[in-house]
Amino acid sequence: MATPEPETINDFGEFPQALFDKQYPAQGSLETAELAKELLQGRSQSGFQLTSELEHERGLDHGNWSVLAALRERGVLIIGSGNIVHNLRAPRMANKKHYDWGLELDSQLGSAMTDHNDKPLIDAPTKQAKIMELAHPTLEHYLPLLYTLGAKSKQDKVEFFNTDFASSAISMRSVMYSA
Repeated sequence: MATPEPETINDFGEFPQALFDKQYPAQGSLETAELAKELLQGRSQSGFQLTSELEHERGLDHGNWSVLAALRERGVLIIGSGNIVHNLRAPRMANKKHYDWGLELDSQLGSAMTDHNDKPLIDAPTKQAKIMELAHPTLEHYLPLLYTLGAKSKQDKVEFFNTDFASSAISMRSVMYSA
């Protein structure tokens, strides 16, 4: 994304107006965008030919994320936007109660993050298929977490700045890895 001052794109529905009102004012950087493009060119470790193009019009999506540790090493902030539990199809329970399976998964994976134990996070969709199916009818809100693992290091400090649930089946756990 090579937009100089990207607008925030909130393309979701049925949430409180406060979420739509939230803006993420950010300065774009053509220099950083060109570096990301350069880093993405060539062949992947698995042999696939990779290509990338600069986007000059699209804004900063509320679900925007990046996977390049090489950018972090150059001082670029890496953001992964997703959820450990994200099931909008699960009925909301009375009294703002949360599903036990959601609380269990959030706790397990939160502990794995604290311990820098990436394997349970990576393996969750297959090793915990039953609970993950409840937590994520589709994985697009879980996968950004896995991408951020590629940009962190074992020496990073792990902080959670939000461990609340929104609704009965949406974990808002927010993790920050910092040097």
